[in-house]
Amino acid sequence: MNILVIDNDPNALEARAASLRKTRPGSRVLAFTDPLLAVKYGYNNPVDAVYAKTVMRGLGGDDVARLLRRIHPNIQVELLEP
Repeated sequence: MNILVIDNDPNALEARAASLRKTRPGSRVLAFTDPLLAVKYGYNNPVDAVYAKTVMRGLGGDDVARLLRRIHPNIQVELLEP
């Protein structure tokens, strides 16, 4: 399973990514502080799930989910409160 974690706060991002790596062994967890780079990655690679903060610089979690669902209609999205 390919999982994207997106958060502008590097400390929160790394903590969430580390937690997902522990709870989902065998999954590839990629962490992004820039939501635009995460969407670009998602357009060019398979993605099964995304964990995105709702309020971020650039794009919010809702925008990220909307854009990635165009490419991956069955993607699991978890929006995280700020």
